[in-house]
Amino acid sequence: MRNEKEMLDLILNFARNDKNIRVVVMNGSRANPNVKKDILQDFDIACLINDVSPYVRNDRIPHYFGEILILQEPENMQDPPAEHNRHYAYLMQFMDGNRIDLSFYALDQLESVINDSLTVLLLDKDNLVKTLPPQMIVTICQRCPQKNSFRIVATNFGGSHPTSPRDCGEANSLTQNVCWRTSSSMNSCLKC
Repeated sequence: MRNEKEMLDLILNFARNDKNIRVVVMNGSRANPNVKKDILQDFDIACLINDVSPYVRNDRIPHYFGEILILQEPENMQDPPAEHNRHYAYLMQFMDGNRIDLSFYALDQLESVINDSLTVLLLDKDNLVKTLPPQMIVTICQRCPQKNSFRIVATNFGGSHPTSPRDCGEANSLTQNVCWRTSSSMNSCLKC
């Protein structure tokens, strides 16, 4: 498995060599200095770009980062498919176990992308990011997940198909563990 430095170097080399990418930030658990590193952490990366269209359904992008085990393109999983003029994402798991959630946003969405209190600036080619919000640990879960959203996330983690947060006990052990950890650490969120 490639280590964190190797993955970040790969991500930054990708961004530095693409003149369309102007800003790169990382958010999520890897941006949280209080979270213990573990093998399940992914790299949540947002690239702010001039033009989204070259990044839509571009097979070269996922393969740049390594040998793909699982690839999802959420905008293509909707019916009807979402419009791709403001945002596009690749959720990638590689054969070595690393995961990258790589999102491309139109540059005019910079403020909303960096508004996450757990954001780390990785690259700013034009000095567009003046300040980042102070790092704060906040509970982002404010309501129970919708049935379909929960099913998609649970399937991503464990491959089974629970129909609601209550069905975690019927899921396989990895999904069950994720659900239990979520409900025990954020029990005010999952009172479904």
